[in-house]
Formats: sequence, structure tokens, C-alpha cells
Amino acid sequence: MPHIALTEKEVLDITAFLASLKNADSKVKEPQPSPRQSEAGKNLVESVGCLACHNSKTGSALEGLGSKWLPGQLAEFLMDPRSVDRSGRMPSMLNNKQESVAIAQHLTSSHNAAYENAGDAKDKNNKKKPTAINGDVGTGKALVQSKGCVSCHAVDIKGTALLNTPTQPPVNLEKLSAMDGGCLAEKPAGKAVNYHLNADQRSAITAFIGSIKSSAYASVAPAFEFYHRTKTLGCVNCHELDHSIPADAGDRVPLLTNVGGKLRKEWIGQVLTSKQRVRPWLKKRMPEFAGNAVADLPACAVAAAGVGDAPELVSPSRDEIIVGQKLLGSGAGGLGCITCHGFAGAKPNVIDDTRGPDITTAAARLRPDHFKRWVADPKRVYPSTPMPSFFDGQSQKETAEKVDAMFRYVSAGENMPPPVGWVDTNNYVLAVHDVPMMLRTFMPNLAGGTKIPRGIAVGLPGLLNYCFDADTCTVRYVWSGAFLDMQPYWQGRGGNVIRVLGKPFYASNLLSVQIGEGKSNAEAQFTGYEIENGLPIFSYTVNGVAVKHKIAQIENASGFKQTFEIDSGKDPVGFIVPDSKDVIVSSDVGEFKSATVEQVVVQRLSLPAGKIKVTISVVQKSAK
Repeated sequence: MPHIALTEKEVLDITAFLASLKNADSKVKEPQPSPRQSEAGKNLVESVGCLACHNSKTGSALEGLGSKWLPGQLAEFLMDPRSVDRSGRMPSMLNNKQESVAIAQHLTSSHNAAYENAGDAKDKNNKKKPTAINGDVGTGKALVQSKGCVSCHAVDIKGTALLNTPTQPPVNLEKLSAMDGGCLAEKPAGKAVNYHLNADQRSAITAFIGSIKSSAYASVAPAFEFYHRTKTLGCVNCHELDHSIPADAGDRVPLLTNVGGKLRKEWIGQVLTSKQRVRPWLKKRMPEFAGNAVADLPACAVAAAGVGDAPELVSPSRDEIIVGQKLLGSGAGGLGCITCHGFAGAKPNVIDDTRGPDITTAAARLRPDHFKRWVADPKRVYPSTPMPSFFDGQSQKETAEKVDAMFRYVSAGENMPPPVGWVDTNNYVLAVHDVPMMLRTFMPNLAGGTKIPRGIAVGLPGLLNYCFDADTCTVRYVWSGAFLDMQPYWQGRGGNVIRVLGKPFYASNLLSVQIGEGKSNAEAQFTGYEIENGLPIFSYTVNGVAVKHKIAQIENASGFKQTFEIDSGKDPVGFIVPDSKDVIVSSDVGEFKSATVEQVVVQRLSLPAGKIKVTISVVQKSAK
């Protein structure tokens, strides 16, 4: 913020205009003074990272803010800095309302006595009288426009601009004739603003302008830009970057050295602008920056590391997931990764100093090449890491195969079924391993609308799961990957819809079996089920005809097969499945053809009357 040469009258006029800018909709309530709250705010300021940027060395210390802010207004600013500072230079520290008020109470308890007392008149009790602003609002508005204030500041209310930016374009630097006058003069005079530049700063700016006179300033090296931007945004105030070490290097804050060679570009952007966090237990907080302030910083990080974009993730097969479950698990042959790493948001039973990030985020965060280097030999990458080496004494080939299998497993991300041995008292995830699992519960309706109250969820050992609706006698949907999270149903008062894990690939709202031509298919009645070799066989009637319905997994494919046994008498039989671009449907006794049922385009298999046993297979196209 430069010093602009203004007369005393101009100062009063501009002050009067700025003081008139009030949002009538703002209903900020000023909190009552609270020493206890102020002390809590002091602790937050000292722990979450405020002092990394706001200190005497940076020239933006936090003393004396009580002379500038009211605590309620400051708390609102701290919760959403971008509402005031649109440059995004001041990030959000992700404070909640209570934390923001506490910090504001602490910061506004400090006052600048010299500032507050300067020129103030006193009443008979020696107390300050408020200074009258005898300026002209209209003149102040014109001055704000003419003096160049709107070159840097937006002047608006509720998003509506009161003043526009100057229409005169700025002068290109390379066209400047003299570089010892104006704001670069030792003592700027006239209309020139004063940035209080010292001799070295003026010399550096002059040299830069001279360089672009001789060769156009078209671009900068990405490595240089990365270092420049991380310094400008204050990243190096908390993170170590090559030779740059922050004053407070504790709390195991991750390194920025080679960060573009470790993390995916997309993840870097999400951390900076979308609140993605993997170490929420750290006292020092990673702030959230505005998108315009971050711009292409993630791409600069990748380029500075000398690498290209990371390859896209490939969904693992069921066999690869099963291998990974054992490797990361705590059973025989497992590496015990879940001892220190969380899973699906659940915390491992270790102290924070040895706690690792959630493994379900690993593939979304880490580049495959870095993951494999890191897991194969962690201390070679980061000597002081608490993560042990698992493959000492094993051949390079054997190590590479195991690490590659681990990455394929974690590539399932949020659809990962738990590793073998995962147990947590706050974890309600049902994991299917060697035998099928069946549960009657409130299932979500993936087609929208109300829940499925008589849902029967079945998890098969090969990471294939389905929801059978006992009301409509239909396989409503099928999904691959993890099974169920029962927390909404089992925690507290319970009774809520559970959460389906994994990735659905098949869904239907129509009854699969049709008995008789032109008859209504709404007359389905569930009669029960029996268990055969661990698999349920559902029994129901359709228009009075008994049906036995068994669902099993197709070996070596991401799909399922439904076997129906029906004795329809004299009525023909039809089978209906969705017409989907994502699945391939086939039958062992006939060919499916396109049809329209209840104004829905489906695939229909028509068979003659009599005693029928038919198997219908449904396979994901991507797996096929």
C-alpha cells in the first residue's frame, strides 16, 4: 500500500466516502469481552500457523489490531477472507465460528495507543472524543476514482460495483524512458506514489525494466516460477523447500522439495483450494487459498520436478484387490500397514507422531512412480520417516511385484474393501472375505426417491454385492468392491439408510420375470429364501406362479448370473433386464432383444410355456 500525496481536506473527503460504504444486510453481532475466549484465541494464533506469516520479519505483525477492527467484524473476515481480500493473498485457516471469534477477541485486545491518541480531543474527564469526519462524500468518491485507488481496490456493495477501474490502460514497462523519477525516485514527488523503496529495491526494479527493454519478458522457467510463487504465498514459511528451512520446522510438516514429483497435479490443486487434508491431527493447519491466487502453481510444481502428468488410474480387478487386502492387512503374509495408517476415515490406534495418512487416499494423492519408490525403500526417500522398510533381503523383482500389487489395490480409492484384519471400534464397515454375507436392512434407492425398506443386501467373496428388494422381488442394483457401511443404521438411535460402498454397475426397477402375455407384473409376492452353499435362493410368486431365483458371481469376470426355476404351466415366460451401455447381457437358452416395457426401453428374452430353468449373465463391459 503506497503513500499517496493528499491534502488534509482530500483525506477527510476520501474518509467520508469510505465510511459511507456499509452493507445494510450485514448483521454482525459483536461478542461480549471474554478473557477465557481471548486466551483460547491466543493459543490458536500460536499453534495453527498465523505467526508463520504475521511476524516482525514479514512486516505484517498482528499487534495493535484493536485500533483497526471490532472483534465481531474481524471474526467474519477470518471465516471468509476472500469476501474482503479478493486477491486471495490472505488464505482461509479453516476456522469455525467459535475459533474465529476467539482469535478476534485476542487480536483486538492489542491497541496502538500512539495511533489512537494522535490528534484526538479530550473531554472534561480526559476521555477521547470521536473525531468528526467533516469531509464531502461526493468529492471523496471522485478522488478515489481519480487518485488511482480503484487500480488495486474494488469499491462495491454486495457485488455491485460503485466505481469502475480506470479506462486508461497502464504503460508497458519496456516503454518507460526515465527510470530515476516517479515512484522510482529517491523521494517521489508530485502525483507519484511512494512505496518507500530502499536503494537496493529501486536498483533491482531498474535492472529488471532494463532487461525487458533489450529482450521481451515472454515467460519464466517453471522452476523459478515455482520458487517465486511458494515464497509469495508464504508456503516456505511453514514448509521446507530445498535449502529454504522455516524458522519453526517442527510438527512434521511435509516437505515441498520435489513435491511435483511426489503428488498428482490434481491433488496439489485440491489441497490448495478445496480443503483436501490427510493429516488433520497436525496442530499447524494447511490454509485454503483462492483459486486466482494459486492459478497454475500445481503445474509449476510438476514442471519444476522435471516430470510430466501422472498416468490415469486403472481400476483394479477383483483378484488384484484380494491380493492387496492380504498384503496391506495384518494377517499371515501381510505387512501390517493398517497398524499405522487409517482406513476410510477411521483412525488407527497409534500416537499421532507415528500415524500415517489414510490409505484410501493414497492413489488419488501419490504418483505411481513415487508410491513404488517410497514403499520399496522409505528411508531412501525420507531418512527420518517413521515408516519401516518391509523388503530388506528380498530380491528386486519380488519387491517390485509386491509393491505393484499394493498400488493396484489402493487404486480402488474410496471403493477399497478393508484389508484383512482391519478392526476399529468406531468402524461399521462390513467386510466380506471367504464366505457370503447377507443382511436385511434399509437400503438406499439409487434411482432416487424413498429408501428400500425390505432390502436384502448380499456380499459375495469375490467383491461382488447386490441388493434384492423383497417388496418388488427384483435385483435392484449390483456393485463391485467394498460391501456396506452400517454406521447410519447401527449408531445412535439407528434405523437410517445404510451406505453402499463400492461402485454400482447394474440397476433395475422392473420385475425381472414376466408370466403370461399382457398380464400385469405388479402381482409379485415374496415367500422367503433358503441357503444353499452359503448363497440365498429367493422364492416368490409372479401372477400365482412360483419362482426360485439364485444370484451368483461369474468366475474371473466382474459380473453376476441369475438362475431362475419356473413351472409356468400354459403361460409363456419372459425375462427383462435394463438396456444399458455399461453391461453385456446373455442367456444360456435364448437371445435378448430390445423391447419396450412400461414406456422403458429394455432387453427382453421370451421363452415358451412350461417348466423352465434359465441362467442370465450380466457382465461389466469394462471388465469384459
